[in-house]
Amino acid sequence: MTEQDPGHSGYIGKVREDTSLYIKNLLGENKQLRLDVAGQASENERLIREVTALRRELDERNSREVSLQLRLTEIHETSEQYIRQFADLEQHNANLANLYVASYQLHGTLNREAVVTVIQEIIINLVGSEEFAVYERSGQTLSRTCSVGIGDDGRPQSLVPGGPVWRSIETGEPCLPKDDEDLVACIPLKLDGEVTGVIVIYKLLAHKSELESRDFELFDLLASQAASALYCTSLQVSSRAMLTV
Repeated sequence: MTEQDPGHSGYIGKVREDTSLYIKNLLGENKQLRLDVAGQASENERLIREVTALRRELDERNSREVSLQLRLTEIHETSEQYIRQFADLEQHNANLANLYVASYQLHGTLNREAVVTVIQEIIINLVGSEEFAVYERSGQTLSRTCSVGIGDDGRPQSLVPGGPVWRSIETGEPCLPKDDEDLVACIPLKLDGEVTGVIVIYKLLAHKSELESRDFELFDLLASQAASALYCTSLQVSSRAMLTV
């Protein structure tokens, strides 16, 4: 049996010592890495919680922004509605004022020519017609009292039964003949429920494409007030004629 070499024994001891130190350092680093990983995991969880909270806050802000936008749209629509209502109210007040003035003018005189002129002005300026005629009834005949925009040969001087004009007289209601290109509207003149004449509108002004709701209020005025004014002027003419006899 040979005796162990002292140099070889020292080398083995050195290797063992280095290996032990390496393992110790490796275990320490491994422990530190586990601590670092645990810390990183904790930090990641914290960041995830913060991101989740931020996303929730962002969603809430977006939701509030959408709600505010919807509310703003509602306010805008309500404002537009109020503006339209105010404009309609102003228009309605203007129409009432025009109706009052027209009614006052119709009954402000017993002069027949003046009354006829007022009726013409109402139809031209308020209804917006450039071609029309006013007929007064005598039995089964309608005689033209006045006209605007048509010559003596353009429209008949008198109307006989038949057609949309007489349908309006028979019903006592305004007629809007859609199938007749030569007529826009027929407005019967009524006194105590009896039709005494008719206003026949043949053509509207160029800037007016169709009749409006306020026109029918004017038609109601013309149906009664114009008929009454014309009747009063007729009585005045008859009275004067009797006085001169």
